[in-house]
Amino acid sequence: LVVIGILIALQINNWNERRKDRIRETKYLHEIIETLELNVQIFSNYIDGIQANNRSKEIILNGIENNIAYSDTLDRHFLEAFVQWSEGFVSYSGFDALKNNGIDLILSDTLRKEIVALFENSYAVTREDIENWTFDQFIFKYMDENFIWYEALKASPKDFECVMGDPYFLSIIHRLIRQNNHIKGILSGSLEETQRVLQLIKDELHGADSRRNVGTSARE
Repeated sequence: LVVIGILIALQINNWNERRKDRIRETKYLHEIIETLELNVQIFSNYIDGIQANNRSKEIILNGIENNIAYSDTLDRHFLEAFVQWSEGFVSYSGFDALKNNGIDLILSDTLRKEIVALFENSYAVTREDIENWTFDQFIFKYMDENFIWYEALKASPKDFECVMGDPYFLSIIHRLIRQNNHIKGILSGSLEETQRVLQLIKDELHGADSRRNVGTSARE
């Protein structure tokens, strides 16, 4: 009887520990959901910004092709056209909290691997790829030499006709459009991957809730 009592006590203790782990798992999965939802918004904002940048570049290209006269309304587009993208764009907060408390809290091997792959592989590759396409010092040098920068988020050419007729300036604009389109593709891929993993986590939590409800109904 004593042995049976000990075994029952151990089973109860193990059940309580598993229950605590599932509560903690749910807590950290919800934190990761918040992080991924933030990242979805960050990626979307970056993509919107790139599209706005490209519109400014197209306006400048149209001005070159049609030999338009200078207007200070172009100054904002000159500045927008030269924006280059930083790689530091996503949040890791929910994932960091999970790592600090043990990745193995995630019971599903598949989901655990998907989460780790997203944060430690996909985001890292995205960051590295964007770094390889940004911060061309020759472009900054050209801007410093040929434009006056203003605090009011605009840049005015020192010699408008000279800049608009410069083949090198034209090549810069075309290069930055290609760069933007490439980065937009990278970010769109990361956005889709983030949304996919986000949905996997939501499905896992929904499944866990359903299993708990079934268990509760069975006991009743």
